Amino acid sequence: MNNIFSEIKPILIEYFGEKRFDIKISKGGMNNTTCFVGVGEDKYILRIYRSHNDETKVSYELEVINALNGMNISISIPQVISSSKGRLFTKTGCGNIAAIFKYIGGREKSYIFNAKRY
Repeated sequence: MNNIFSEIKPILIEYFGEKRFDIKISKGGMNNTTCFVGVGEDKYILRIYRSHNDETKVSYELEVINALNGMNISISIPQVISSSKGRLFTKTGCGNIAAIFKYIGGREKSYIFNAKRY
């Protein structure tokens, strides 16, 4: 577990500077690592892509999310946060792609899909 925190810290410094972070690693996620990050009163989601390192695919995904944010639609779309270097994503020390999104309140999917069958 200590290893993941040493991987996350440089990413958070790139995005938020030398601030105090509260980090919770999500137990879900088979393909990516998802972390809940608190910076002061603000909440974010850090996603570390583990299933691939295709920068073109990730760039496309993040550009689509940004385009959806610019539309007048009735659902909440996560806001992609740019790093202090103006990038939509960065790389971990291990070479994995990582991106940060503004947190949108809700329930984790593990609670949604934990229903009983009748």
